[in-house]
Amino acid sequence: MSLVSHLCSLLSALCSLLFPMNYSIPMLARIKDLFASPLAANQQLALTLIQAHGLPEAFRDELLVDYLSGNNRPRVTLGIKIAKALGPDFLYEALWFRYLSVGTVGTSYGWVKSFLEAEVQEKAYQTFKQFGYPAPSDLAGDLEKLQKLLADLNTPRLALMVCLANKYDKDKQINPKVWSAFKYLVEKDQEAYFDNCLQAMIYNNSLNLGLLKSLPDAVSQQDQIEKLTIYGQGEHALKSIPGSLLGMKQLQELRLMANGITEVPDEIGHLHNLRILDLTFNPIDYLPQTILEMPRLFVLAVSQPMLTDAGKACLQKIQAGKSPNLRIVLKSNEPLT
Repeated sequence: MSLVSHLCSLLSALCSLLFPMNYSIPMLARIKDLFASPLAANQQLALTLIQAHGLPEAFRDELLVDYLSGNNRPRVTLGIKIAKALGPDFLYEALWFRYLSVGTVGTSYGWVKSFLEAEVQEKAYQTFKQFGYPAPSDLAGDLEKLQKLLADLNTPRLALMVCLANKYDKDKQINPKVWSAFKYLVEKDQEAYFDNCLQAMIYNNSLNLGLLKSLPDAVSQQDQIEKLTIYGQGEHALKSIPGSLLGMKQLQELRLMANGITEVPDEIGHLHNLRILDLTFNPIDYLPQTILEMPRLFVLAVSQPMLTDAGKACLQKIQAGKSPNLRIVLKSNEPLT
């Protein structure tokens, strides 16, 4: 250990003993300012503070994702140093986050390798080697491999960080990496992480999800959602419309494409603000007449080839009784694969 590192460790221990800290909002803002400073001494002071006292969870995760996203070398390097100050588990997760968010460890691992202990280097290398080192360029689209990686690492915080990274993603509408991370949290029943993930995934009052077999109640509790899309894919799909969605009275658009939905509940008529109901690529067997009681609905979309005979009969009744304002869209092209 160098003299500087030794002195920093002593200072950290002294701070922890003499100045136990309850972080206030101004203090957190000050820490952000110290990290944003071009002076290395200011950054080191902030690192020493968090090494001694840690950070509040929400602030910590946002800070890590902010600095670890993108390809700005000084910011990424500082992000790894922040993770290192927080502890070994955070350091591994920071490296894995770079692996997931960038699609390759590549250069960014070289940036930080020099100040990682040999044990950390070896563990990180073996993990990356197991899942492909460097990571394949199509990792973002390789949902099965990404899901396996999250499951094998078994760290909900890493999945949360992948969701939070959506704030820094140019394409906030459809992001398979985020879908897989949220799916992992749902399947592991990690409710403590749901709200933070959803807040990062909601964009312009819209939320896009995918690959879910069930929907946590936390989704229906997000009052700002006006447009909700849930894509299915194969066995990773909803089999029915979750009852919790039927209480989201603020919804204006509900798109449930390529799921395994067979029946639309009568209670769908309670969504009085709904303007678009997209049920394409679902094997619909029952459509309720309450659809005719939805005053603002002007688009109902279904896939005619996938309707059962009973579903077609229901659709005919709706067509016969609909107002001129309701447009029924019949799609015949193939669903997402």
